[in-house]
Amino acid sequence: MRRSSRIASLHGTEWSNLPSMKSQRKQVRTPLSVKIHDVHVPNRGIWKITDEQALYDIAEIKSLLSQATSKDTPVDRARALIPLFEYIDNYPCILFLNPRLLDIVTHKVEELVTQITRYENQLQPYFDAADRMSAALPYSQREIGHEILREGMKQKTEECDIWYDLKRVLMELSEILPEPTTKCAEASPSVSCCPHSKKIENK
Repeated sequence: MRRSSRIASLHGTEWSNLPSMKSQRKQVRTPLSVKIHDVHVPNRGIWKITDEQALYDIAEIKSLLSQATSKDTPVDRARALIPLFEYIDNYPCILFLNPRLLDIVTHKVEELVTQITRYENQLQPYFDAADRMSAALPYSQREIGHEILREGMKQKTEECDIWYDLKRVLMELSEILPEPTTKCAEASPSVSCCPHSKKIENK
């Protein structure tokens, strides 16, 4: 008696076309084929990434980008862009598997560095004015005057720090891009974009 006929007579016709337990165990033991890519990341050597990881990275980048583009103000967008570029910097393989994405990120970094410089220049007069006011305070009013300056400049100081943090991330990322931005390379992560903000905070 054929196997399918025997199984059908014992268990009913719905069992007759099912694979045997032996064949099922073979399927479980057979490892899935996982494609691993060796990716050369400039200044960081060879990295390995699977197709599954690449798909995850793309989805994560899209999600972070969507969060950034949903923000209304430049400062809020800048704050949301920091984790996006940190993610790309931490998992750069996807850039070198996707030349179009690499090109987009490279040009975006250059564009953002130019924007950050413009916003820094707009902030600088506020810190210069705060310095002049601080220097003009009489000794008897210095403590309360500095407190007033700190509170009054709080929003500008926070904005300055956001632009600085974004520039720092872009600097790190630019080290692996095919054409690192010279403007980004000239910046120093140890110096605040608005150094006067630190003076106000420390007074």
